[in-house]
Amino acid sequence: MDRVRRLSEFWSWLPAFRAVAESEHLPTASRELAVSVPAISRTVRLLEESLGRSLFDRVGRSLVLNPRGRGFLDAVREAMRQVDEGVEHVIARAFVGAVTVSVAGPLASIAVLPALSTLRASHPGIVPEVVTLAAAAAKAQLARGHVDLAVLDDPIPSDTLALVRLGRVDYGVWCRPAHPLVGSPPPSLADLRDAAFVAPTPGDDGRTPDRWPVEAPRRVVLRVADSQTGIDAALADDLLMVLPDATARARGLVRLPLDGVPPATIFLQRRPPLAEPGRIDAVADAIRAVAAPRLAP
Repeated sequence: MDRVRRLSEFWSWLPAFRAVAESEHLPTASRELAVSVPAISRTVRLLEESLGRSLFDRVGRSLVLNPRGRGFLDAVREAMRQVDEGVEHVIARAFVGAVTVSVAGPLASIAVLPALSTLRASHPGIVPEVVTLAAAAAKAQLARGHVDLAVLDDPIPSDTLALVRLGRVDYGVWCRPAHPLVGSPPPSLADLRDAAFVAPTPGDDGRTPDRWPVEAPRRVVLRVADSQTGIDAALADDLLMVLPDATARARGLVRLPLDGVPPATIFLQRRPPLAEPGRIDAVADAIRAVAAPRLAP
């Protein structure tokens, strides 16, 4: 009972703490919760006084989450998730509602979209939302609960996120059938140095997120935010593009007989499943089931 009484003292303060901890910005937390900045600030102070420990470092006028605060944030996120999932089961909505799936652009058509198609037959109440995020952004949004599942080839390990290997995807250099290189002798990576490429927009680290070897120079003449636009450009012009074989072949592109583009291992990343399965588990199971026969082991 002492534990329940202690928790009851600050349970209502936890949403404010989480909002401030995730943004480290009082006005942002204020807008998210529709509560005034002074009220948010007072709530954080009351929580710290109740715990007898600081959760933030005060740097000028800013709040910066300290190591103790980061550990507490992980615990609060998990507790809120448990409560939210419990409510869903109580009101019989465990398999009804939205599930947000982040997927690296060219991988969507290989496993995610076919899986969502089969899912509609068994769980018509689930409404998936597919977004495209880089690995670092996907990890952050998974931790915050804004993304439920991420399918990607460069996951960032995390102590609080589960990682499941789905399989291997082969990549190649693809172009339209009328491209001058089609029918020519097999090129090497060096032979393509001056060829025109369409490629994804570089990530925050400056790297182009396709499988082209970083040590091989190439000439990128067009950058695109999504793979579909890149495929359309390659079909319309004499441009080369690095793509998963299954994705490019389905769109009518031709693969150059080229070695040197490495395959990718595809993973499913998510928060650890709870004891009672729900709609996130249903989507994850569907993706795994579809990926198994489509991806190399």
